[in-house]
Amino acid sequence: MNFLLVPDSQISVLKIKRVSLYDRLSSSNVSLENFLKETQFDKLSSQNPQGYSYEWSKSMVDFLLMSESEFQETTRNPDGTEKIPNPIRMLNLHGGLYIKRRRIIPSMCHELDRFSVKAKASE
Repeated sequence: MNFLLVPDSQISVLKIKRVSLYDRLSSSNVSLENFLKETQFDKLSSQNPQGYSYEWSKSMVDFLLMSESEFQETTRNPDGTEKIPNPIRMLNLHGGLYIKRRRIIPSMCHELDRFSVKAKASE
């Protein structure tokens, strides 16, 4: 399941290298602030590989992990009107399955959990 938002490969690395963080992502139990701190996400801005946009990745992580109150504050004016158009409050996936933004990463984790990681036997 690749939503072109947060690559499965990034989530799968967390499954192996940061098990506790992965488990919290899987259950939607990590704040945006904690995720950014634990992953040292800001360091990616200085490593800019070809084809990688830190700003795009950061905005997608923000979108997927910020709380509803943070999201409202970011996307709404004080009078309740939208600051920016927000057509992706819910994403349409797999021909009619609708998923809320805060369920995308847990859904990706669920897909990854179908696979196990086994240590390679030494030869």
